[in-house]
Amino acid sequence: MNLDTMNETDVCQIIVRPFLTELGYEQGSEANVITEYPLRYPKVFLGRKKPTDPDLRGRADYVCQVLGVTRWTIEAKSPSEPISREHVEQAHTYAMHPEVAAPLFLLVNGREFHLYQTSFLEKPVLAWRHDELANRMPEIRELLSPDAIRRRYRSIRIDPAVAIAPGLGPYVRIVGGAITYREFLSPTSNPEVQAWLKAREGIRSIVTDGFSCRLPTGALCCEVLIRQSDAKLDQLARLLNLECFSFSCSDQRISTNPEAPSIFTGQPKGILPAGTDLSVIPGAAARYAPFDLGKV
Repeated sequence: MNLDTMNETDVCQIIVRPFLTELGYEQGSEANVITEYPLRYPKVFLGRKKPTDPDLRGRADYVCQVLGVTRWTIEAKSPSEPISREHVEQAHTYAMHPEVAAPLFLLVNGREFHLYQTSFLEKPVLAWRHDELANRMPEIRELLSPDAIRRRYRSIRIDPAVAIAPGLGPYVRIVGGAITYREFLSPTSNPEVQAWLKAREGIRSIVTDGFSCRLPTGALCCEVLIRQSDAKLDQLARLLNLECFSFSCSDQRISTNPEAPSIFTGQPKGILPAGTDLSVIPGAAARYAPFDLGKV
């Protein structure tokens, strides 16, 4: 293995993937792995008030979750980048995001692994080199294996005073569901665009993950990660960064009455950065976006 020729993608595929498999994590299992998890940082979390201030976006390389217990994250870097304080702070923003709420995060550049507690960034809980990995797997498993996560975090108790629903805490995971699109609206009257959108009314997209929590303002919010069932729509959603939908609700607590459910509303927002390939969009006037497009 030649680390000198690797980039960040190589680290993810050649080093991180086998490492997670050896620990006992597998996509779709109770010890699940989510890759490239999109995250939004709304103004309310960043202390910004202006309505014109856009949300910031990030993407966690790996979110490892032990269902019913907790999550931890991995941020990968190229072997040419020594792990720095800036990298630690970047990985920390992913781990502490309310949607993730991970007590641990791991930084990997192929040469080194640094494991941190999200609540303490001064030094790693554990650190090791790639050439030490095989010999140190027993102590790594004691911290990161699914069984270790269950033992360590199952006893966590959440303050019921801020519960978002009867019998629940202030943060609840959404493990599945579906969204049905009843109508698509577009400001353009181009017949090709209108026909393309009309043909997609009624399709269902899969909710692959999500969460609901109470914001610092007291309002309830809900975010869901979507996988589009239509290939072209999925391409468009990725272009617009619309893989994650955010909604809010004015109820004090989520209703448990099916006859009077809580209603979460919101308007997805997306941007096409300048230079984006627009060939996926029917009737696009240009091959590439000449400047940033979209509604913020």
